[in-house]
Amino acid sequence: GKSPASLKGKGHPAKQTFQAIRMEVNGESSALKKMLDDAPLLLNKGGRLAIITFMSLDDRMVKNRFKDLSVVEGNRFNDMVLPSELETKQFEIITKKPIAPSEEEINYNHRSISAKLRILERKEI
Repeated sequence: GKSPASLKGKGHPAKQTFQAIRMEVNGESSALKKMLDDAPLLLNKGGRLAIITFMSLDDRMVKNRFKDLSVVEGNRFNDMVLPSELETKQFEIITKKPIAPSEEEINYNHRSISAKLRILERKEI
């Protein structure tokens, strides 16, 4: 039969519930967290870590971890710091914004619609 308008686009209302159960059963978020902790440290200098996520929760974890590894926090208490004394980070985010699929790809592979690609590089320090 025809589905009501409320189901159009978003999919079945129970989808998120089943997704949450699957993630918990499979330990998906803890596996992602462990990979985000370990993988960057395994990169050679100039090596890149590319991660494609399909859920906003996962994308946020990747975004925050990449940011923690690459962004030097300013120090508002001591502005008399020489550039050479600033903390430098070993990593650089290559994708300032995540790379999303093109309209063409979404048309031909609808499941790619929520995909986001983020890339981190280990710098030559």
